[in-house]
Amino acid sequence: MKNKIIKIAAGVMTLSLILTGCGGSKPKNAIAKVGDKYITAEEVNTNFQSAAAQQMMYTGVNPFDESTEEGKEAALNQRKEILEGLIFNETALKLAESKKVKIEDEEVEKAIDDQVEQAGGKEAVNEMLKAQGMTEEEFREEMREYFNIQMTFSKLQEKLEEELTPSDKEIDKKLEEEEDNYLPVYNADHILYSTKDEANETITDEAEIAKIKEEAQAVLEQIKSGEVSFQDKFDEIKNKNDASMESTSEDEENEIAKTVGNTALLAQPLGDFGEDAMVETFTEAVKEMEPETTSSELVETEFGYHIIRLNAKANKISEASEDYLKNVKEQISTNLLNEKINEEIEKEEKSLKIKYYNQDGKEVDDIEKALKSFDFNKITEEQEKEAEEKAKKKEEATEAKEGTNATEATEEPSTEAVEETEATENTEKSE
Repeated sequence: MKNKIIKIAAGVMTLSLILTGCGGSKPKNAIAKVGDKYITAEEVNTNFQSAAAQQMMYTGVNPFDESTEEGKEAALNQRKEILEGLIFNETALKLAESKKVKIEDEEVEKAIDDQVEQAGGKEAVNEMLKAQGMTEEEFREEMREYFNIQMTFSKLQEKLEEELTPSDKEIDKKLEEEEDNYLPVYNADHILYSTKDEANETITDEAEIAKIKEEAQAVLEQIKSGEVSFQDKFDEIKNKNDASMESTSEDEENEIAKTVGNTALLAQPLGDFGEDAMVETFTEAVKEMEPETTSSELVETEFGYHIIRLNAKANKISEASEDYLKNVKEQISTNLLNEKINEEIEKEEKSLKIKYYNQDGKEVDDIEKALKSFDFNKITEEQEKEAEEKAKKKEEATEAKEGTNATEATEEPSTEAVEETEATENTEKSE
């Protein structure tokens, strides 16, 4: 089962565009229908192009190169994810409608005003819009639709949480059923002799690593012999690092603790953790230890060399600390809530009887069949041509308007001319 609560929380931020699903008769290139709303292949393609552009911007590589089989598969999966997202968002809007979630116009207008303010103010935004060939009203209309949907999802999230939050009884029952998933639980402290440099890269000089290991081993032998206690060494390192963090002047000689290899020397309380929380070698070492003992050997991980003290180990949930139990119950509560919301969404999806269509407009029984039937390269060409024609018409309309204004300005006599004419007429009347 997919976790859909996250998509509700994110709202339309999961996609590059707001919803533009249309009702009424089936439009050209309809690819899906959610209730009475159609989703077109153009909508899928616009979001896909945006996703591809973002990938190129961040990685410099186009993962959707459809001249290769790998690229075709990646493109299909991306389009499928986008279409599922559009379907989900339409479903969530329908659910919000049935839950009587309503957004007031004042809320939307305030959100737009806040957005304008964050972007540097009205003047700065208008300059940006001018460069993009967009009017302020066009911008606000687009933002109204965007914020209306985003706020609807946010309020739907709140309403569902209010209605579906699990009771203590449900949480306790789930904990009883899944107790083994949260056990055993360990509580430990460790001293780490790091083998990573300041850039967090592993040191490759074997001689340096050997020196760090030798230092860690010497301290472990001191602890084992009783010459120094784990707690004393732990406190010594932790106090030095804490003092360094609290330094307020360059004159204070509170340097951070370092190994002989000039890497970090750390003393950290790890608190409560399960077996999956740590790297494997660390967990394996802890599993072999008894509570209130120190590791008899150095534990080597990708981070360096550890000296571990196991403070406690709980094999029953009743033996776990209050903090751990509280965290577990919060996790269970979240999981149960997500499950309930998923069920609500899936129930809404079934009631809407989602349909898929191929390029010929015929209904198909599978989302991939629908997607594979469309020539998205052709759709891209058509959208680009349409955008060019639209931009050209807008430019022509702007030029025509400017021409009209210029003509009116020429034909309209200036204030000075009017005043001069009136003065002449008054003089002639006097004479």
